[in-house]
Amino acid sequence: TKAISNSGSWSDSSSFSWLAQFEKPILFIQPEHDEVIPDEITKQYLNIGNEKADFTHVYLQGAEHKCWNNSEADIIVRKEMFTHLSSFIENY
Repeated sequence: TKAISNSGSWSDSSSFSWLAQFEKPILFIQPEHDEVIPDEITKQYLNIGNEKADFTHVYLQGAEHKCWNNSEADIIVRKEMFTHLSSFIENY
């Protein structure tokens, strides 16, 4: 978290080139309120993913990066993630 919080420190991350070369289906889950991952990183992943034939982007409205507590909202988010993940696995 500390490293990616520094402005631009992530811009030459090997994860971008790795994702660009990845040839399998991709499921990208994005919480609406991500207090950990900077928007610029998410945008870069989406730009790369949108160039691919098998890219699934799931936007979880109302979700936060950390959704593993037992609040009602977190339970709803986890169920939605599970539904999308199950569907993705079934299709591929």
